Amino acid sequence: MKKFTALLGSALTFALLSAPAIAGVVITQQINKSGGLTSAANAAGPTEQTVMVQDGKQKMVGEKTTTIIDADKSTMYVLNPAAKNYFQFNFPAGKATTLAASANSAVNFKKTGKTRTVAGYKCTEYTGAGHVMRGDYTVTECFSTDAPGAAEFAAYEKLMREKVKGTNMEMGGAIPDGIPLESDSTMKMGNVSIPGMTAEQTAQFQKMVANRPPTVIKTLVTKVVEQKLSADTFEVPKDYTKKEIPSMAGGSLTPAPAAQGSASAPPPAAQGAASASPSAAH
Repeated sequence: MKKFTALLGSALTFALLSAPAIAGVVITQQINKSGGLTSAANAAGPTEQTVMVQDGKQKMVGEKTTTIIDADKSTMYVLNPAAKNYFQFNFPAGKATTLAASANSAVNFKKTGKTRTVAGYKCTEYTGAGHVMRGDYTVTECFSTDAPGAAEFAAYEKLMREKVKGTNMEMGGAIPDGIPLESDSTMKMGNVSIPGMTAEQTAQFQKMVANRPPTVIKTLVTKVVEQKLSADTFEVPKDYTKKEIPSMAGGSLTPAPAAQGSASAPPPAAQGAASASPSAAH
């Protein structure tokens, strides 16, 4: 019996050592924004963002902030590297309300029949359109199943969509498999009501929005690699200080009218926190 147990232990050890490591994917993007409420700032030029996905976790590193999402733990961290502090949010925020359900429409992607090569990999073009609480949007994205880490990325996307199903953060419709290597989205803001505003303030805000050009976001993947990422990649550095969330947020992630935290978050132009959407920053 002891001999059998020893043999079984050796077999399990060999299996674990010989099993291939589950690699993550690291995506580098160039993002150009124009129009919207901050058209002057957006026109300053392109920015770079890095999106990392592995084992149900995502990390997005931007110029000023870093976002870490752990889908299994339903937790999101927003880091400020310059100040070495962070906020912690819980998600999803709650079950869908009638208002949220009527404000968000499904994104039904359709193939355009076009293909091209981006960052050295073939991708298939899709278009989609819909409506969210912020307004109407259109999006064109080129998805690749040939790029490194495409399966890992698609698995994370499906996990996130399942995680927020039936909540205020849910977006209907199906997202094509693969990594969106190129994205072009346009968002035209409609009648937006912000909690806490008086009728007069709301009217002034609506007038300001009406005079602004649509928000246009163009995202281009410049590099994508498959890579085994260490566990601490998705952890908040120990020398960072946790900050309290403003009381109106209630310690929970305020639902953004967009897909959640993924690199292909449709609509990219409506993306709130997570993303990416890469276009995450969907």
